[in-house]
Amino acid sequence: IIWFNNVAKKIFFESRFASNENIHNAKQFVDSLTADGGTEMLPALKLALDSKSESEFLQQIVFITDGNVSNERDLFAFINANLGDKRLFTVGIGSAPNSFFMKRSAKAGRGTFTFISNTREVGNKTEALFRKLETPALTDISLAVFGDDVETYHQPIPDLYIGEPVTVLLRGKNLLNTITLKGNIGKNSWQHKVLLNTGSDNSGVRIAWAREKIAALTQAHYDESAG
Repeated sequence: IIWFNNVAKKIFFESRFASNENIHNAKQFVDSLTADGGTEMLPALKLALDSKSESEFLQQIVFITDGNVSNERDLFAFINANLGDKRLFTVGIGSAPNSFFMKRSAKAGRGTFTFISNTREVGNKTEALFRKLETPALTDISLAVFGDDVETYHQPIPDLYIGEPVTVLLRGKNLLNTITLKGNIGKNSWQHKVLLNTGSDNSGVRIAWAREKIAALTQAHYDESAG
């Protein structure tokens, strides 16, 4: 658990088991916090991403704020360079959070953005998020597609959670009729072949693909201008 305003600090210096004592101490500490200072996310991110994976478990980072996040370019650059195999989920509460940054950073981190407009919804929406995080059905998803000029969106492909679909859009020429979907179920590798000719023609797919393409080009231009 990391708290931050103009500075950032960890409650614990290393990961702890979710024992009753540790949970109690964490809740007591969180209850003692007061909302003051700014919303400087970079120091908090550095604390969250400063170490390599400590175990075989999938590491999931949840960033929660009700304040406006600035210096987007520096934050995007740091996340892209340091996130590694960790996952990043963002939660914005109220009207102040920078939704553009939080959506884009969660997407880069193979996570999701949860927007909470009313503080009365905090309990229900955060509990739903944490229940989801407990049940990743398929992680490290990839597609093996054979053809010419193949483009796939969005990248990276997010993890699959129980009760929540993942949509992947692709376009290419001279595609083979079969693509292979790969991923991990726990520690075990998994793959499945999918036939492309079993679907139906739908103009909405073209529109969805185009939107993802435009979003990717816009983000690439944004990143280049930051450099």
